[in-house]
Amino acid sequence: MERLPVAVVGCGRIAQAAHLPALARTPQVRLAALCDPREDLLRQVCAAYGGVRGYLRLEELLADPQIAAVHLCVPTPEHAPAALAALEAGKDVLIEKPLASTVDAGRRILEAARRTRQRVMVGYHKRYDAGCERARALMPEVGPPTYLFYRFGTTDWLAPSAATLFSTAAAPQDPASWGWPAAASTPELRELHALVLDMFTHMTNLLRWLTGERPQVEWARVGEGTPAGAGKSSGMTRALLALRFGTAPALLVDGPHYPSAQGWNERCEVWGPGGRLELDLPPNAWMNAAARVRFWDASSGETREPDPGWSWAFQRQAAHFAECLRSGAPFRTEAEDALIDLELAEEALGVIREA
Repeated sequence: MERLPVAVVGCGRIAQAAHLPALARTPQVRLAALCDPREDLLRQVCAAYGGVRGYLRLEELLADPQIAAVHLCVPTPEHAPAALAALEAGKDVLIEKPLASTVDAGRRILEAARRTRQRVMVGYHKRYDAGCERARALMPEVGPPTYLFYRFGTTDWLAPSAATLFSTAAAPQDPASWGWPAAASTPELRELHALVLDMFTHMTNLLRWLTGERPQVEWARVGEGTPAGAGKSSGMTRALLALRFGTAPALLVDGPHYPSAQGWNERCEVWGPGGRLELDLPPNAWMNAAARVRFWDASSGETREPDPGWSWAFQRQAAHFAECLRSGAPFRTEAEDALIDLELAEEALGVIREA
């Protein structure tokens, strides 16, 4: 089997802790090149992966005919310009979530993909978690949801990583470069929008996949301090988002966060007439650890805990990308579907409540 030559654009923490180790362990792909404007960082990461070719400028990488696809691990405001350049250069694209920073930017990516006949997948890796797959298979037993809950708190997500992380110091992202949606009319709303794209899109995307429904946004509430700019102090809840899946209410919580604690703090629950489905999700950098699944059967009172086995969502995601490009099968996380999470993020801007 010919391996898909993939280049990774962006050598920051998420690339070093998750995407690069996953690609290196995926037999369907070959890491062909890296790109990052930070020369010292690029040199160190290239050396860590056997002296793979390095490019300081995206245009130079995209001119390389040996690269078939690019994996974008750049800051969210850079997703659209980088994806558009890659598509115009004839490369297929895997974008670390979210698709873009605005709905309009996401639509430009979709239009470019249709015009160039290249393909775009978005890296919502939780859909590739074997435990989440088991949970989705149990949804018919849960029945139509009557209540949903998702808490995405964190501790040190890098602590379980086996990778050696090189310095990623860089100047802060220029706020003007975001191309904010019109509803993000104040600094506070812009902070909230950035936060929703960072954390809540993971939650909305997984819940939509589990339920098969597009929810309505009811209200959003900012928690302690400035949502994104305040960082994550111990015990902090940064924001809440209330949705409705049909008639079922859903509460999504960004927090509580405990940066110095050991462990993890991410749980998803779906309640229905047949019982309760629980998912405890692992940190991103925890290799070979799938989400823990439990199903409480309301008719028998018994709890089942299916074993998803040993696997890593990021590796399965990389394999899926290569396999779908080879076969022509649809991606599990198509760009068209990921646009919905951007729509929900912008809808949240219109229903803000003060804490």
